[in-house]
Amino acid sequence: MNKNILHDDEKVLLLYCLDNHAPELIKTLPLLESGKVDKEIVNEMREAVGSELQAKGFKPDYEPNDYGLKT
Repeated sequence: MNKNILHDDEKVLLLYCLDNHAPELIKTLPLLESGKVDKEIVNEMREAVGSELQAKGFKPDYEPNDYGLKT
């Protein structure tokens, strides 16, 4: 049974978000996959994804674009 927390496409997106908004968290990805990461780090990752969504995830009318729907 595969117990991965994230699918491959989600991992790629998370890595991209972290690389752009919180590169210091990239080293914590193995902890996330093992389920041994604390809430503070998860919240920091969530903030990085939110920053990416805010930066690139909306059309001019503030509707989510295709990228925003993935994020």
